[in-house]
Amino acid sequence: MSPADAQPSPSATHEECRVFECPEGTDPRIARSRAAVLGATVDLLLEGGIHDVSVDAIAERAGVSKATIYRHWETRQAIIIEALDHMKARHEVPDTGLLRDDLVAMLGQLVAHVASPAASVFASLVGAAEHDPELADMRQAFARARSEPMRGLIVRGIERGELPADVDVEVLLASLVGPIFYLRLARGEAVPGHWPADIVDAVLTAHGSAPSD
Repeated sequence: MSPADAQPSPSATHEECRVFECPEGTDPRIARSRAAVLGATVDLLLEGGIHDVSVDAIAERAGVSKATIYRHWETRQAIIIEALDHMKARHEVPDTGLLRDDLVAMLGQLVAHVASPAASVFASLVGAAEHDPELADMRQAFARARSEPMRGLIVRGIERGELPADVDVEVLLASLVGPIFYLRLARGEAVPGHWPADIVDAVLTAHGSAPSD
């Protein structure tokens, strides 16, 4: 074992092992190495996007050898995919009793997310995925996971009779999140605080559900 293998970066703390969900019983040296690699990958993604993440850069930042990295991940893409998975937003799914208020709260969480550094990582993933089938699969899974909570709210609204039974869930979902991604990612502008409520009211009205006061 090389010194690099034995001495991962000091940033690989117990806190990082907790964040990166080391399985119980994992050898502490392996847990520290994995946490260092994933932590370094997340940092590199946030700093420069996917194109700036190489195995060499990860190894240097994490303080481990490339051999150590390849013992745990077969490819660069595999490391990025696992790091991205740890970066996924954990949404609080509201249940106020009213679809309108639930959607406003959920869009508020989305606005906060697209204002965070992690949003630029997803933007770089969208571009890189056009030329990498493995990253394309990750983009699809990533987008699906992020949209599932709001999709669930819409389905619940249909079941409660707050939306017409024949409403197109995917069209409604795209109508809700589309303006926020357009303004923040396409135009690079901050999303005004009143937008979540304004978007929800306009979309619900267009789909046959009168917004609550």
